[in-house]
Amino acid sequence: MKHIDPRISYALAGALFGLCFPIVATIFDVVIQGGKPTWAAMIAAQMNQPLHWVIDTAPIFLGLFAYIAGVRQHSVIELNHNLEEKVQLRTEQLREQNEELQVIQEELGDSLLKISQSIKYAKRLQTAFLKSVEEMLNDFPSSFVYYRPRDVVSGDFPFYLNHNGYSYIASVDCTGHGVPGAMLSIIGHFLLTRVINEMSISDTGEILTELDVQMRKTLGQEQMLDVQDGMDLTLVRIDKKDRIVQFSAAASSAYRLSEGEIKELKGDLYSIGGFSRKKEIRYRQHEFQYLEGDSLFLFSDGIPDQFTEDGQTKFGYTRIKDLISMDNSRNGLEQRISDGIDSWSEGVVQLDDKMMIGLHL
Repeated sequence: MKHIDPRISYALAGALFGLCFPIVATIFDVVIQGGKPTWAAMIAAQMNQPLHWVIDTAPIFLGLFAYIAGVRQHSVIELNHNLEEKVQLRTEQLREQNEELQVIQEELGDSLLKISQSIKYAKRLQTAFLKSVEEMLNDFPSSFVYYRPRDVVSGDFPFYLNHNGYSYIASVDCTGHGVPGAMLSIIGHFLLTRVINEMSISDTGEILTELDVQMRKTLGQEQMLDVQDGMDLTLVRIDKKDRIVQFSAAASSAYRLSEGEIKELKGDLYSIGGFSRKKEIRYRQHEFQYLEGDSLFLFSDGIPDQFTEDGQTKFGYTRIKDLISMDNSRNGLEQRISDGIDSWSEGVVQLDDKMMIGLHL
């Protein structure tokens, strides 16, 4: 069974309702005039009363108005129906998106947990070879290590090893920071230990030369030219018996404080590993006899390269020398250096790993 269009229903209802007006008006007019409401009397009243012609058009106008009202109501009903469908569709889409977001959030949470666990494990590995610092502090009392990784793990690391009567101390700065830098630092630590311990190379220049060869082999840098990772480092060998320091450095330098005077110890320009070279680099070594009470300061470039909040001024090397030479005593030197470096970058994003070894001879 077909449904009647609501707009036609409204028009018919309006017309029927409007038809009542002329009928009632005619009967009322006949009764007022004292006649009986017969068909003849009603027809005569219609013909004699012009007002009835106006009233007779009421069904037409009421029907028309009812039709227009029906059209408007039907449009509103259709609009509401369409809006309800759109709202339901959008609600369903939002529900599906919310479910997808929940799945993504769970996957991200799981990934972050695994990453966090991996970083913690990397820190455990790095902490294992940082324990050699304790041995250094026992062998060289009043010495210190200032160590501020940018992230949980670091590309910088201090190195200490006793071998054949010599004490080897190094400040090592690997390419990058965070997990990539930490991975390279582990490689660098074991290669440096291997060159000194297993290969029994004692001179610092030869140690760096062989370390460069081993690093390039390990990272395959002669075959893969795009692998340019490496290390900047300062290495000293201390002969306590004869009070002799042997010094070599790769793209780094150090300071010696002796009798209140600061001297810069300059190394070679080339890093360990890094860019491909046509020929092998041989690193130089320097020796000097130290006095009791002398100090050596080995550090990574994360300290002098740290900017202030304005992003215009670096800490620089002059401020390092000023902190070192503030007085000739060792009293409070570690705290003074630590406070000076930390206060410089207070409230500023740390750009790189920072490390300094203060060695009291």
